[in-house]
Amino acid sequence: MVAIFNSEGVAAREAAQEAVPAPKAEPAPPPPPKTATVASGTRLVIRMSEAIDTRRHSSGHRFRAQLESALMVDGVTVAPRGTMLYGRITQAKSAGRVAGSSEMAIEFTDIMLNELMYEITTDGLKAQTGNEGGRTAKRTARAAALGGLYGGSSSAKKGAKVGVGASILTSGASINIPAGTLVETNLRAPLTVKL
Repeated sequence: MVAIFNSEGVAAREAAQEAVPAPKAEPAPPPPPKTATVASGTRLVIRMSEAIDTRRHSSGHRFRAQLESALMVDGVTVAPRGTMLYGRITQAKSAGRVAGSSEMAIEFTDIMLNELMYEITTDGLKAQTGNEGGRTAKRTARAAALGGLYGGSSSAKKGAKVGVGASILTSGASINIPAGTLVETNLRAPLTVKL
């Protein structure tokens, strides 16, 4: 007995079998985001963008500043020069006209990178005036001299910086940090950022 097959039907069945899609392979997971960690203790050189003064600002006042030098990790720039920083006054007290001392303490709390805000923890900067009335003239003269440096040539500006625990500017019974002042501090905790 000879079996007769419709060749068109066989071809259609074979085409249908070939049309069945093969099982899809699982997509590869996206690569983990690249990050860099700035180590605790890293030195930050910062230029104040706003003036702060114990006569006008109290504890909790927020202010802006910018990195004066870039932050680098293994040759990669994590935060370029000019990156915006935010800080706050943690202590502010103006002395009375006759006696008493003025005090100001500040810290930096946030850094803006690639439109993302990262919390940071830095060593605090603190300034305090003496409480002897006879030192007022001396403090005012020192403030004037430093003010000249801040507003002077670029080479003078490079040298006008304030370290941790150093007095900043004192004038009479107040402490003020003019816009443009260079301050330096250190990270107290590592900072991990997305690249």
